[in-house]
Amino acid sequence: MNNSYSIEYDYIHGFVEGLAFVRNKDKKCGYINESGAVVIPLDYEGSADGRFVFPFFSEGLAALFKNGKLGFVDQSGNVVIDFQYDYAYTFQDGLCGVRKDGQNGIRYGFINKRGEEVIPIEYDWVYYFSDGLAPAKRNGKLGYIDKFGNTAIPFVYDKTDSGDTAQFINGTAVVMLNGKKLRIDRNGTPLEAE
Repeated sequence: MNNSYSIEYDYIHGFVEGLAFVRNKDKKCGYINESGAVVIPLDYEGSADGRFVFPFFSEGLAALFKNGKLGFVDQSGNVVIDFQYDYAYTFQDGLCGVRKDGQNGIRYGFINKRGEEVIPIEYDWVYYFSDGLAPAKRNGKLGYIDKFGNTAIPFVYDKTDSGDTAQFINGTAVVMLNGKKLRIDRNGTPLEAE
């Protein structure tokens, strides 16, 4: 990497989709191309109130904060999704989990790359889709939704621990039910005790 970058920036993330996230000493963020030219001006923040963005592009979009709210820009620097969210994951298969904090508390849902809410922002928590299902929490209980927002596995489980994403891997996920860890299949059928 060109050493002149370190003179101008106090943080540079690796290149993803041809652009690198950069931050200057004033904590303003943007993106540079592989020649070092600024492609997306350093007019944004990479964090707000302890919430951070993933510092890279995913499916042609990157999340950035402006005035404490998160939105998405494309690789030309155009704002594609307005600054209205409090947190977001990265896009995967055209969908992104987003969070809004409001009078009804913290709520999650999914948007598409046009910023349309495709799964209502009404869940206590959501995570990435895997094996066609996303773990979600409603009223403190874990269940699974499909990409249309339909409940695929009822909201009756607990996550196994705070670091566990409860995602399906190779067709199974680990959950807690009545204090016992168990492995379920994509239909919610218990397979074996953990």
